[in-house]
Amino acid sequence: MLRNEGTKKRNGARSVFALVVLFAALLASASGVSFAKNLSSSTGGDNAQVSALIIDLRVSSSDNLAIDCGQEIMTAEYHFTVANTKDGKTAETSFKYDVIVTLPEALPEGISVTVDGKIGTASSDRKTVTIKDVGRFAAGNSQTHNHSLVFYVVDVGLLSRNYVFENISISVRAEQVC
Repeated sequence: MLRNEGTKKRNGARSVFALVVLFAALLASASGVSFAKNLSSSTGGDNAQVSALIIDLRVSSSDNLAIDCGQEIMTAEYHFTVANTKDGKTAETSFKYDVIVTLPEALPEGISVTVDGKIGTASSDRKTVTIKDVGRFAAGNSQTHNHSLVFYVVDVGLLSRNYVFENISISVRAEQVC
């Protein structure tokens, strides 16, 4: 019997010790979470700012663009400007831009489109031509870029008639760069 009582006392002491260790672990864990929570919170304020991206596209007023192979007119040129300033405000971000030409009818086979010598890529229906990376603007520097859009004959054999390009739309797609 004495042995059993001694064993019971040791087991009871071990149980109490285990409970104390468990309680201490829980207390340390809870205080660590609480401490981390207090440490990670912040006070004060901050002002969010949005940088302005400004693009101004101006097209020249011109007659319809005509290609007439019979009269040796193999190119039709159109001028436009792109600026990063409008109404006295200049873009606060650096960006590059593509030029997108939209036509009311499909671009005929045998005619290509360039902007400043960069060749455009026609969409599958040939009603949209995209000329990539035509220009870049630096943040905060007021600039204006003058461009020449040119329709030109690359293969007379593919042309079935003379063409007049009218009601074309020029747009700019900008992408911020670092």
